[in-house]
Amino acid sequence: MIDHSLQALVSYLPFFTIPDGKIGPIPLHPFGVLVATGIMVGHRIATKRAATLGLSAEKFESLVFWTVATGIVLSHVLDAIFYHPQQVMEDPLYLLKIWAGLSSFGGFFGAAVGFLFYLRQNPDVDGWKAADAIGLGLPVGWIFGRLGCATVHDHPGRPSTHWLAVDFPVNSPRPLGFPPGPRFDLGLLELMLTPILVAVVYYVAKKTQKRGAVIGALCTVYPFLRFPLDFLRETDANGGDIRYFGFLTPGHFASVGCLCIGLYCLNHARKDTKPPFVPKPREDKDDDTATSETDESSARQSKDAAKDSSEKAEPTAKKSKDAKAPDKADKADEPEAQAKQ
Repeated sequence: MIDHSLQALVSYLPFFTIPDGKIGPIPLHPFGVLVATGIMVGHRIATKRAATLGLSAEKFESLVFWTVATGIVLSHVLDAIFYHPQQVMEDPLYLLKIWAGLSSFGGFFGAAVGFLFYLRQNPDVDGWKAADAIGLGLPVGWIFGRLGCATVHDHPGRPSTHWLAVDFPVNSPRPLGFPPGPRFDLGLLELMLTPILVAVVYYVAKKTQKRGAVIGALCTVYPFLRFPLDFLRETDANGGDIRYFGFLTPGHFASVGCLCIGLYCLNHARKDTKPPFVPKPREDKDDDTATSETDESSARQSKDAAKDSSEKAEPTAKKSKDAKAPDKADKADEPEAQAKQ
């Protein structure tokens, strides 16, 4: 229980939400818009990194499609199975309601399934480089995803008087599913910590092109942020997450698995001996272009000079011809004059 006399002396983070909108008959939900924005931003960053690593743009686009599609679908399916098993037993069709709830670790697992499936069908694609490219864009897109969670408040934490607690109102514009009052908002807390992930992956990407280094750093650091946060989640009895063994959430188990994957990737990067991709310098292309332009300019100048010379020589030749014409006439008149004599 929270001491209300202490509550009056503590300033909490304000509760905020973004109302739903519409474009004609089409409803716009803030969570969906922010998640879609995160996917687009992360995709752009990943695509640019893939080009830097020398990956085929066409095949990388196909790989991202399978990765994102399976990630979204299994994000809900695994969320339903591990976080809401009772609801699945009562209504098995809940598994098909993709919009009803998503799990971050479920999304990671689903993305990995789609990623590996595509690589199995396309063994010529360098999976390590592709994973590193996606790993660079993922945490940036994750910021938008967690911002969506913070606006819909779908990850309630335990009641608290800490200044990082959010003061959930009694008359919330959205059904809360848990008692009002100050409590942690896990979506907001993770949003605050995500810039650490962004800084880590960008630092690693700048330092090395060792295959597996970026995705390994991401998968190793994220569990250290996520694992302690899950202890702050509200219990399932009060609208929070289900507990296994009395105190561990599904996120705790997934964090351990994520850490193992991260260490495996870092070990691969440490042993990687493949030389980094060196793109053709842009200066070469510019020099070739400049040289071509110079040659064309020289050719044009030579042509113009030849044309000018021709134009100057033409009047001289005409004058010379005119001058020779009277001489020929005089020579033609000489025999006639001699005959008359």
